[in-house]
Amino acid sequence: MRRSKLNILIYIKEKKLLTNNNEIIACAGAFIKEDLPYCFYKQSEYGFIGDVYVTNNFRRKGLAQGLTHKTLEWFSTKNIQTVRLLASEDAKELYKAFGFEETDQMILNLE
Repeated sequence: MRRSKLNILIYIKEKKLLTNNNEIIACAGAFIKEDLPYCFYKQSEYGFIGDVYVTNNFRRKGLAQGLTHKTLEWFSTKNIQTVRLLASEDAKELYKAFGFEETDQMILNLE
């Protein structure tokens, strides 16, 4: 599939979607957050990238990279200086290529 056939839709809440023949094949969410402990920092607001997803048939075609790039551009227009995300093992190399660094964040699922 040629990239020229993809349509990008941008929704009000800054969710970015890629479609193919009106079927959603990829998405990314961008949020500006201010919460503990970051609210005490000099620059309290930070960007958070969530829900970057590409359907199986369209993976390894640069779609997640393109969505991440557009999301980072959007954060720049909002003067956001720090961006955070939670990366799956499969996506870590993608985010490292953008300059993201791994941290010691730990998660507990209470289900």
